[in-house]
Amino acid sequence: IPEQDLAVMFWHKLLESGVYVNLAFPPATPQGMFLLRCSLSAAHTPQQISIILEKFEEFGRELGVIGASGKHPSAEDAKTSEDLQSRDAAVATG
Repeated sequence: IPEQDLAVMFWHKLLESGVYVNLAFPPATPQGMFLLRCSLSAAHTPQQISIILEKFEEFGRELGVIGASGKHPSAEDAKTSEDLQSRDAAVATG
């Protein structure tokens, strides 16, 4: 997710709905990228996993993080992330 405010809203909506996730942000992620991380185990039932996926889809679409195709609207995110990492590395090394 490219925006911190958007990532926090998504994270909060998931938590309110009973889906526990961790929000990861820089420096644990590339600069300008925020990540919602969840852990599944063998103890989760297929029904629980379906609910988790439904909530991700529901809130992702509501917030515009998931487009109609089921993918993030910006196909350039990976390239942007690489550009930000290169920029950060250049700044760090002078």
